[in-house]
Amino acid sequence: MAIRASYLEATKEGLPEVLSPDAEVTSFPHLIASLRARSTTDKTIWVVPEEVTKHRRALESAYRATNIAEIGDAIEYCQLLLALSPPSHSAVLQPAKALGKVLFHAFKSTGNIEYLNKSIATFYDILQLPIARFNLCEVIYELIIPLSARLKLSGDKRDFDEIMQLHSRVSKDTCTNAHNRLHMSYFWANNA
Repeated sequence: MAIRASYLEATKEGLPEVLSPDAEVTSFPHLIASLRARSTTDKTIWVVPEEVTKHRRALESAYRATNIAEIGDAIEYCQLLLALSPPSHSAVLQPAKALGKVLFHAFKSTGNIEYLNKSIATFYDILQLPIARFNLCEVIYELIIPLSARLKLSGDKRDFDEIMQLHSRVSKDTCTNAHNRLHMSYFWANNA
């Protein structure tokens, strides 16, 4: 009973809320300080299991930041973690995708088009990574979201053409499974 009670926390209504046993509050300023203390040549960040878990949790929460100061910290954290991740390591996709998502979240929160453009640029940068080849569908899907938002804002035909080309690229990619190719083909036809 004592163990079970430790996973309960009172909500505003006084009703208990169940927390996961491994719930952890992410402190981006603390994570940023720990990353800044590392050498820029230290690329072992994805080796220690406890560190991997800590960073994965933080990355999962990065694009859910609620205020602009926290969003700024999440952006800085993702940038620092990305700089310490070897470009050829599969884990580099995690901070890169999180950065793109948090930049898009910053755009949605502020309306600042620079965040939107940086989000798009980040996803294009991910496509240049050798490891992105095996996650092409997911990366392109994430890229299409901010491109579509920019298309709605500007009506620029170049964004529409790029979205159509990205759909085509995924539908023909042999590393993407048939289900995902079909799914993206459906969105391609729908968007067209």
